[in-house]
Amino acid sequence: MSYQTSSAEGPVDFINTYDLEPMAQKVIPKAAFGYIASGAEDTFTLRENIRAFNHKLIVPHTLRNVENPSTEIEFDGDKLSSPIILAPVADHKLANVQGEVAS
Repeated sequence: MSYQTSSAEGPVDFINTYDLEPMAQKVIPKAAFGYIASGAEDTFTLRENIRAFNHKLIVPHTLRNVENPSTEIEFDGDKLSSPIILAPVADHKLANVQGEVAS
């Protein structure tokens, strides 16, 4: 099965990850979005992942010098430009014609 996928690029304005879902729904074909956003069988794993994710917080450092703000973090000894890490996933081309390159 193939879909006409998005080639949209550019910055997105969001406050939290839940803001991203309706944005994605506007540019990803309906069947592809349904596949990406759903869970298998009784959706137990999907619900548990959401529950676990809701217990993680990004806590800002307060009363610090903010002259040169950065989202950079150190994780397991590696410097990362963002505190958001994506586990290996498949089928990126369902969402964007460039597939993993666009992720």
